[in-house]
Amino acid sequence: MITIRTWQALAFAACVPLSTTTWADEATSTLDSCIAKAQAAREGVVTGWQELTDKPEDGYYVRIVGKDGSVGLTQCRPAETAPLDFEKKTGLVRYEMYQRVKVAEPAARAVAPVVFVPPTRVTRMELTISMRGSPYYTYTVALPENKKATVEVDAVSGKPIKASVEYPK
Repeated sequence: MITIRTWQALAFAACVPLSTTTWADEATSTLDSCIAKAQAAREGVVTGWQELTDKPEDGYYVRIVGKDGSVGLTQCRPAETAPLDFEKKTGLVRYEMYQRVKVAEPAARAVAPVVFVPPTRVTRMELTISMRGSPYYTYTVALPENKKATVEVDAVSGKPIKASVEYPK
């Protein structure tokens, strides 16, 4: 007898190839290069990123928490060769809490859009620590017809926790 969980797993596995496209790969390489550039400029954990505009090739905002708990935000434009300038944000966070993350952000990013019918585009990420101390990624996914979705992915197991769709009014 096949359980509902088995059907869910099969449906999830069937969706994985649907979310991969050449355009998505180009946006991913731009994002990955911006993240690498930001981490080279400032040591720490990337706790968020967001597209600067609706065009991924324009670049990204990248937020990094340093080992001292300070938070820095920068803009990364792939076409620019100038060093990144980090704006110091107010407040301190506990860097040690982010050491609980076991799943790399690119792997979690690949999981986020697979529950939706393509074409999809991940436009934003935030790494958050829950009240219980568990880290999770929250992704904003652009869907067809101006719909947006939010997907939470467990940063320890890499499994989706929750997904919701926001319909335009």
